Amino acid sequence: IKKISPYAFNFCQKLTKVKFLRDSKLQIIGESAFSYYSITSILIPKSVTTISSYAFYNCPLTDLTFSECSQLELIDNNAVSSSSLKSILVPSSVKRIGEASFCLCEMLDDVKFSENS
Repeated sequence: IKKISPYAFNFCQKLTKVKFLRDSKLQIIGESAFSYYSITSILIPKSVTTISSYAFYNCPLTDLTFSECSQLELIDNNAVSSSSLKSILVPSSVKRIGEASFCLCEMLDDVKFSENS
């Protein structure tokens, strides 16, 4: 799988865990793919280049982690807004963080950027 389509798991409120294989080929997490979802923690595979708009909107997500050697380039508009994130380490590969990507993340108090960002 290279892309999770828009709204693929939207409103799957009883689904609480997603785990990607270490050698995942996933590149794109589509718009609202996991919106209104009960996930609290996720490890994004290194192959992911795009987290689309509203991908994790309104999730109780407290832990968003990126694999070592992440190839992530875009965290699109409102991608993680209204989540419960407390901290995030943005990979050095990120070229753009869209508007309101972390809007209404009221618990977020620590944003770090990797070296060579």
